[in-house]
Amino acid sequence: MARTLPTYLSPCDFYGEGIIRPLGYFEATTSTADIKMIHAIFTSSATTGTARSHYSFLTISGATTDGGESVRGRTAVTAAVAGGVHGGHFGLEVGSGGSLPGLGVGCRATFMIPNSTMSGGTVYGGMSEIYAEGSSSSVSGTTAHAIHCFRCAGDTTGSATAQVALDFNGLKTGTTGGTDMVDTSPSNVTCNLKVRCKVNGTVAWLMFCTTDS
Repeated sequence: MARTLPTYLSPCDFYGEGIIRPLGYFEATTSTADIKMIHAIFTSSATTGTARSHYSFLTISGATTDGGESVRGRTAVTAAVAGGVHGGHFGLEVGSGGSLPGLGVGCRATFMIPNSTMSGGTVYGGMSEIYAEGSSSSVSGTTAHAIHCFRCAGDTTGSATAQVALDFNGLKTGTTGGTDMVDTSPSNVTCNLKVRCKVNGTVAWLMFCTTDS
């Protein structure tokens, strides 16, 4: 069956009132269902080394007051879309004959601490964010919302074998909660704060204390 080819629009990109000609640019529109705008398939049969189907390395060498991203994914919804929409979706699959005797992660975020003492700024290994565009922004009418969702999906029998919701790994432990990440001997702890969560659709509260004893 013949496919409808995307229509090429313009060799330049418009930002506000100015025109910026990027180093590489392609823009297209199509009404074809289930189309992949860019489709690249690679196979590596190497038995050593690390294979990457796409590698992006951005070096910011100017002392800019703004920022930068090596890869930015952005999806805009301009119609009522009933299905799932993602700004970006990464997945790791195990095919026939495949196995993961080592580490397998669907999506990994890493902040690399340099081999020196850092000062100032705020750093995270990963961040989930709900961003309000303006004072009229509201998610109160949604069926459900959360800053981050932990979800087991797929076959109910298979997903029932997953038994750990959170794994804290490599944390420094000790007996003084003020200096160690994990206090191994808390005593007379009183709950001072609670954070609203949902567990299988039921509202539950994650408890916190503001003192280490």
